[in-house]
Amino acid sequence: MLAHLAPLLTNFGSTSCSECTPGSFSSKPASSICSLCAAGSVVSSAGSTHCNQCKAGSSQDKKGQKECNKCSKGSYQNEMGMASCKGCRDSKTYTTYNTGSKSHEDCHGPLIKYALDRESVHELTDAKTIDVSRHEHEIEFHAYSGDWFIRIPEHHYTEYHFVKQGKKLSINAVEHKSLLVEPMITNKFCYKDTEGHGKRFDGYQTKDYLGRQCRTQCRNYDGEEIGPHCEVAGHAYLPSPCGIPKCVWT
Repeated sequence: MLAHLAPLLTNFGSTSCSECTPGSFSSKPASSICSLCAAGSVVSSAGSTHCNQCKAGSSQDKKGQKECNKCSKGSYQNEMGMASCKGCRDSKTYTTYNTGSKSHEDCHGPLIKYALDRESVHELTDAKTIDVSRHEHEIEFHAYSGDWFIRIPEHHYTEYHFVKQGKKLSINAVEHKSLLVEPMITNKFCYKDTEGHGKRFDGYQTKDYLGRQCRTQCRNYDGEEIGPHCEVAGHAYLPSPCGIPKCVWT
């Protein structure tokens, strides 16, 4: 009889079997040992014959565990059965607005591309001073995500160009030795004002905190405590938070 009692653990010298504890399993009848679930897989119940892979948006880096851990803010996981989550492309300027993110598209942050010559395209996700002293032609900047300042370092606050998300700007490099390329973070990817609860937020977020598509902008014109929010399609007159965080990671 004992040979058919999977997934129970056989106790030698005993007439009974013990169930494999949560976090372990046995796939063979009458086994004398239970195996721990591998990293990236778990099982929450006793007496299991197999472990379950962690779903996308979660991971588990230890063996013999009962639960997977949701990916923390600033990370995501698009695959199943993983021992860790993947970080967003820049930990200083990028984050996710929720835990348990399943795609790199859930990472929000600034991105600008520019070409110093026809063959090389550079990307920036944070502020950087670039050397343009050797270039005798126009440099084209394309703001893919967020709004950006292109400043003249010698006159940081008085001489600058502004590029909105989705727009392009060409600058004659002959006139400058260097350019400071700087993203706008505050009130674009996070909100800074605390008493206004994000009243000044003017970013480009188009989904609420549950990932549902907004049909209005994520704003907080009345300074409500829920912060930037929008109306979600199919939920008329029901404000839903967009999950925009306060500026703490910049």
